[in-house]
Amino acid sequence: MSDATRLNPNARDKYRLPIYTLRLPGIRMYVINSASLLTTVQRQSKTVSFEPIKVKAAVTLSGSSKTANDIVQSYEYGGEGSGGYATALHRTLQAQLSPASDALHEMNRAAVDNIAAFVDKAQSRRGQTFALFEWIKHEVAITTTNSVYGPENPFKDPRVEESYWQFEPGIMYMLLGLPMLAKDSIKGRETIVEAFQRYYNKEGHTKGAGITRARYEFNAKNQIPPADIARFELGGNFAILTNIVPTAFWIVYHLYSDPELLEICRNEVSSVTTDSINASGRRVRTVDISTLQASCPTLMSTFQEVLRFRTVGTSVRLVMKDHVLEGSYLLKKNSLVMIPGPVQHSDKTIWGLNAGEFDYKRFLKPSRRAQTVAFRAFGGGASLCPGRHFAANVVLTFAAMLIMRYDIVPLGGTWKQATTKNAGGWEVTTKPDDDIDVQMDFRKDEDPDQIWAYSFSADCKAIHLTVEDS
Repeated sequence: MSDATRLNPNARDKYRLPIYTLRLPGIRMYVINSASLLTTVQRQSKTVSFEPIKVKAAVTLSGSSKTANDIVQSYEYGGEGSGGYATALHRTLQAQLSPASDALHEMNRAAVDNIAAFVDKAQSRRGQTFALFEWIKHEVAITTTNSVYGPENPFKDPRVEESYWQFEPGIMYMLLGLPMLAKDSIKGRETIVEAFQRYYNKEGHTKGAGITRARYEFNAKNQIPPADIARFELGGNFAILTNIVPTAFWIVYHLYSDPELLEICRNEVSSVTTDSINASGRRVRTVDISTLQASCPTLMSTFQEVLRFRTVGTSVRLVMKDHVLEGSYLLKKNSLVMIPGPVQHSDKTIWGLNAGEFDYKRFLKPSRRAQTVAFRAFGGGASLCPGRHFAANVVLTFAAMLIMRYDIVPLGGTWKQATTKNAGGWEVTTKPDDDIDVQMDFRKDEDPDQIWAYSFSADCKAIHLTVEDS
């Protein structure tokens, strides 16, 4: 962890309080350590609400116009500070991303096609030395945004992709009202906004995923100006890229840096792979993507442990009126409630004495399969990330396809310990401090001339990632 992300766990360990107050100039913050209090807060979603925070962040980061700001804070949606607009949009997106929705199944299938094309193209890297994180960052960003935005995907333009990574580091400064310290980020933001204005003008969204069409139609129906629809799409960009990209890196890092784990996961994916011979006599290996989650328990456990070990986000909520939590703790109106992910994810009473270590077997244990509220990788309660099933499908598919086809070794032959001491306060999933130079080749125990194919025997089922999914 970085010094910033260690701050709250250190305070928890020192004072052992279930909740404590931080008083800063102009604001009072309540930091929650207790998982039981966390459950209570999540049940009080109207009294202790995430939605006003979401609206404020969207307005601040996007640079939206007064016209758009007045609409999202209109009395039709509960008035300024209520967050009602965000609540209504969240419900719209939930319908698109529900495990039962055709829209999610279509997006998952598009993602599999895009990832398969990338993994096939990856053979051009054989014999080269390249930076692992930078490679994954680019390829996963393009395959994921292609799946969401369709053939007119603005991120196909290298300038737009680079502008997003330029935008990210200044997020905290903008949220703190210090735009003068985020000039490069604002410049990157404007390049992205211009690209999405062109995208909507060309009606590129009509060829995108259901979630892209739904978000555009919701904003247009509510008379958000076209230029501001492009600005508000920055929130969609953030949801797509900020977490999926580093999670994809970390699962690859942990799989390949542990030979025992790699072999186990390859055997699991082999169990859902069938062999056949095509008309020209070539062997065809077909992986049933829809069964990965149910039939590859160690791969799933590794994915969940990556989320636990590498996720450092803090959930923030606004106290809408004075409220006494569990009859004991007074929360004052207009104060903030902070729920630091690292506090929950490092709690030894929940995760065991080795909570500070990466253990790919952790979620294989029956007591871990039924998630606790302390698992905060996707938030929780009313603010639970609606895109978690899509994100999980992308990362698991990417990892499965890659490990079945390629060996990846670090330059020099030894994997170095990846650190995250420089993680930014705005990050939800950390990035590595330093990249790792690697080389890649076909697996030595697989025929390089065989053909790889991917099938769906059924639609991908919902992954039980959070207590809400149980």
